Amino acid sequence: LAVLLPLGVPHADDAHGLLFYQEGHYRAAAEAFDDPLWRGNAWYRAGEYQRAVTAYAMSQSVTAHYNRGNALARLGRLDEAIAAYLVVLALDPAHADARFNLALLQRRQQQQARSAATAPSDQPEPATAKGAPPLSAPPVILLKERLRKLAERAAPPPRGEPW
Repeated sequence: LAVLLPLGVPHADDAHGLLFYQEGHYRAAAEAFDDPLWRGNAWYRAGEYQRAVTAYAMSQSVTAHYNRGNALARLGRLDEAIAAYLVVLALDPAHADARFNLALLQRRQQQQARSAATAPSDQPEPATAKGAPPLSAPPVILLKERLRKLAERAAPPPRGEPW
């Protein structure tokens, strides 16, 4: 029985991992994958962010550095996440998602520094821009929000023949 692997799954040995991944069995997929990027993706989906960071660190691809930054951000390790996004931008200056996440984390660090410099108070944090997700949202939610806004601004597809 031949298994057709999608682009990005380099080895037939990873086919078992892909099947587990597609079925939502992310821990089993992570154990089965040989490819560090796919292994990291499976650990990330399983909520095992430290294991995802370790897997992503075994690859030097732009995608691995970007995903490592996302996992580090989920762990609250903002300095390391920022460093990962800076590596992405050094390799691919046009990587819009890394630029967006970098700006978000830098803004978050500035807010934390300001709040640490002032005396603690019972006042709530300042509100974000209207319609923007809170800064504490995970990167995946922030990316979905960004994509939704881009889709709203995009011109509607042309009408006519579907081809």
